[in-house]
Amino acid sequence: MPTRPPSRCSRCHKPYKTGGRCPACFPPFAASAWRTGTTLNRRRWARVRMIHLTANPLCAWPGCKGLAHEVDHRLNLADHPDISPYDYTNLQSLCTEHHRVKTGREGAARATGKGNHE
Repeated sequence: MPTRPPSRCSRCHKPYKTGGRCPACFPPFAASAWRTGTTLNRRRWARVRMIHLTANPLCAWPGCKGLAHEVDHRLNLADHPDISPYDYTNLQSLCTEHHRVKTGREGAARATGKGNHE
């Protein structure tokens, strides 16, 4: 019986056999609750993000005066599943560089089992 050909990744265009997405293109935060355990309303998130960036246009990182382009959750949703992704009190505006730093630290902490308990 014929088998289905492998899927192609929309990002790197390489074939892969696993379900979902190409394993090589998973971001470091792919296992977070934000990506897997929750159903995300994209329109609602876009509205919350726009309102937050309009009200808080500068990066919240201490000492940074750059414009924020990212809206980040202060407490990682994977470590705090009881917090809604749309909770304004858990949001902060960050520039792209500092968002990458924070996300990298969270990913490293999750990999070592320490989590993010700020």
